[in-house]
Formats: sequence, C-alpha cells, structure tokens
Amino acid sequence: MKKTIQVLKPTYYDKFHCIGGACEMNCCDRDWGIYVDKKTYLKYRDIKQPEIKGMVDGYIKREREGATIYRYARITQDENRRCPFHMEDGLCIIQKELGEEYLCNTCQKFPRLLSRMQETIAEYALSMSCPEAVRVALVDTEPMGFELNAQELTDQELFAMKAMNLDILRNTSGYAAHGWALREASIDIMQNRDYSVEMRLLIIGMLMRRVTELGKAEKWEDIPNAIDLFMGGAQSGEFHNMQDFTLDDEIKRHIHQVFCSMLLGLFEQNQNNIFMEAIVASTGKLPEGETVHVTSDFLETVYARKKADFWPGFLAKYSHVLENYLVNFFFSKLFPIDVANEMNPYQFFCAVAEQFAVLRMILCLLSEQGEIDRKSLELTITSVAVKGENGTAFREFNREVYEAMQVESLAHMYFTVLDN
Repeated sequence: MKKTIQVLKPTYYDKFHCIGGACEMNCCDRDWGIYVDKKTYLKYRDIKQPEIKGMVDGYIKREREGATIYRYARITQDENRRCPFHMEDGLCIIQKELGEEYLCNTCQKFPRLLSRMQETIAEYALSMSCPEAVRVALVDTEPMGFELNAQELTDQELFAMKAMNLDILRNTSGYAAHGWALREASIDIMQNRDYSVEMRLLIIGMLMRRVTELGKAEKWEDIPNAIDLFMGGAQSGEFHNMQDFTLDDEIKRHIHQVFCSMLLGLFEQNQNNIFMEAIVASTGKLPEGETVHVTSDFLETVYARKKADFWPGFLAKYSHVLENYLVNFFFSKLFPIDVANEMNPYQFFCAVAEQFAVLRMILCLLSEQGEIDRKSLELTITSVAVKGENGTAFREFNREVYEAMQVESLAHMYFTVLDN
C-alpha cells in the first residue's frame, strides 16, 4: 500500500547517495545502538541460508525492557562497537546475500531522517553523523533552501513515519503550540548574514530565553509578539551593539575550564576518533621521548592561542558551513521543541550552544598555522554530530554542569556563544 502526503525537505536531500565501503566513518562501526524493528525481526526468523541464519540468531537479541515495534531487537556489537554483519570489504553481509529489503529500518534509512512537527506533513533531512551527508548538505555557499511537494511514500517510509516524533504530536504544552513559528524564526535569524554566525546564534538564544520566561509565567499568548520583536530587531540591525558586551575574566576562564573538561571527558569515552586527535594536536610536536599531561588548564592555554590565529580566518572562509549545520539541526531536530519533553526551549538552546562551543574548540585545536584541511573539518563536524544528534552527551552536560553554572545569566550565554 502506498500513500501520497505532503513532504517538506531541504533542497540538498535528493543529492545524497551512500558511498558504502568507501566511507571513512562507516555507520556500521559507531558508538551507538543499532535497533531492529519487529517487522524485520520476524522476517529474519524465516531465513534459510545456514550461515546468515546462525549469525542472526547469535547477534540479534530481543529488547526485553521498553521494547516497541520500532525498537524490537538490537544488534550486538563487539568490543570495538563493530557490527558483526559488516564485512572487511565495507559491505553488509545481509544486504549482499539477501538484498536491501532484508535490512532493518535503521540500516535502510540512515542517515536519512524522517520526522513530523505537524500531523499532515512528513519532514525529510539528513543526519550530519555521516561524512558524505556533510559534504552534500553543508558546503553550498548559498543559504539552505527547502521545498514542499506531494510525494508517494512506500510501505517502509509509512512504517518509519509512524515511529517518528509521536511524543511531539501528543505534546499539548504552550511551547509545542508555537513550535513551527519558533523553528521558522530560528532558521530565518540563522540565515541573516548581516551578523556573524555566533551573533545569530546569540540572538536565537535570547529569543528562547524570553520564550521560556513567558512559558513559565503561562503567558503563552505573548509568544508570537516575542517572535515578531526579535525577528524585527534582527532585520533592523539593532543587535549589532551586543557585540560590545564585556565580561569578567574569571567568568571567561570558568567557562573555558568547563568546556575543556568536557572535551577531555569525550576523549576518555571515545579514544579512537576526532576527540583524541584534538587532544594530541594540542600537545604539538614534542621532542622524542617527552610527554605532557593534558589538563583543562593546558587545553585552555593552547585553545586560546590557536583560536586567535585560526578562528577569524576560518569564519571568513567557512561561516556558511556552520550556518548550514545549525539550520539543518534546527530543522531536523524540530528545534526548540524537545521530542523527549525533557528540556524547555532555552535548555534546548543551551545544549545547541554547548555543541557549537565544543565544535569550535576542536577545530581550533586541530588547526595548524592558522589553517585546517577540508577533510578534518568534515570529520570534526561528523564526530560532534554523533554526540549532538544521536547521543546524550550535550543533554547530560546541560543538565549536570551547565545549569550548575547559573545558566540563567546572560553573561554566561553570551560568552559560551561568542567567546570573545
């Protein structure tokens, strides 16, 4: 059965094609869970080939707690987080031997994302956890565009659509009622190139702070006026003087320390990726046999020096990449409405700001003589997106650390975003 529905997607979406075994960060070998839907799991029970049947029985285990028809079972990865069905040639043995129709919904669709903010519109995007998606979606120097068209969905797409964002459709809070307008305003402000990318992000943060204040006071009817006020202010240029804001040096140092500690924590959790490379790059070229103990203080010193040499030139050359990354995040994650219903709009913004600050720190640490190569840029964005789009690192950091720093302070938000 097929069904025609309105589909909203970025104009880059149809340009993406998986490069399979040629991918430098294959999605089969990542630090995340690979879930199998019930429909596919039951299909696997009828497999006749002895080798594949044995692997399926040995490596795919039922989810016993909190299982749904969409997360019915899980593929057991090895100690290196490698999928047992991922062969040495980079291909999947299930797809090779049985065909693409035997892939579970997760493997068949990733990095394609399907979501809904409104009942009658399906939304497609790509996750930036895939380096090929980064290359397709972010490198265009023009602002990211979107298109709305009627499209016939396959059975698999209809199945996936039912799984996506059910919580947000049930969410009757005042924030969700204004979700579409808030996301649209966030994207419009982020694409306003009269300001730096960081300044645009700060304006969005101030809007989310105000919206959350109105929500806490249950003044839901005032949210449209707040949106219009910030949109008008951004268009008229009244936020330019915000860049002259000054901060106490102790606040700056404290925030740097927090983010350096977070980077060290990400390194300890994931020692075979870009976080390790950033830590190693911070030590420079040491004499043979000499080592250095990397601490938050050490990272802060190196970061401050490299940022001064690197960041202004990087923004001049690649600000469109950061803009497109944030626009894609806002769109695909239904920002600022948290699907898990755990964060209000301002808390959601803080998680985005933290993600941006860590991305900036890693890029600065990886830079050499004020430059960074294109490949390192793509892989850095992919690595941070794995944590920001698919993991809980920034959500937990927001809850456990950032709120402890009295995040309601405008000064803290200002420096986290601008870091000037």
